[in-house]
Amino acid sequence: MSLLTLMAMVHPILPSIDHQLDCGGVKGLTRAYFGQPGDHAFTQDNNGDGDSDIAIYRPSTGLWAVRNLTRFHFGGSSDDPEPGDYNGDGTGDTAIFRQDSGLWAARDITRLYFGSSTTLPVPADYDGDGTTNIAVFDKPSCEWIINDLERNFRFCVYGDTHDITIHQYIIPLI
Repeated sequence: MSLLTLMAMVHPILPSIDHQLDCGGVKGLTRAYFGQPGDHAFTQDNNGDGDSDIAIYRPSTGLWAVRNLTRFHFGGSSDDPEPGDYNGDGTGDTAIFRQDSGLWAARDITRLYFGSSTTLPVPADYDGDGTTNIAVFDKPSCEWIINDLERNFRFCVYGDTHDITIHQYIIPLI
């Protein structure tokens, strides 16, 4: 089994994945071997030090692993990883979205049903308060539905049924 090279900036931006193990180092970047094919890679500040941490979610086992910090199981093969800051404390939280049932689960924070088999997860800080809002995009109706965890819902129709939503910096490692 080959390892993948994950190159991530030391501050939060979209990490680039380099499938060639013979790549050279790049000034200002950290070169790390972390993860395996099938993992989802992402970055977020998991320990509150202000730097993004390299992390993976392994759907086959529900493993979340943050390089040099922690490893634990949460979720499973049918879940989409949706990391973010769901409690507004400035550190990354673990969350999943289970599309077939609409289940959102943020570890040690909340568990609720929001969405359906036609919705795509699009969590983000939509109101600028520093907390990730649970949100879905309903592709057939082009409706964005945002939940602020206090059960306040906002609706917006925007886009086209052929559009592709972009959210979170999660990259499947193929």
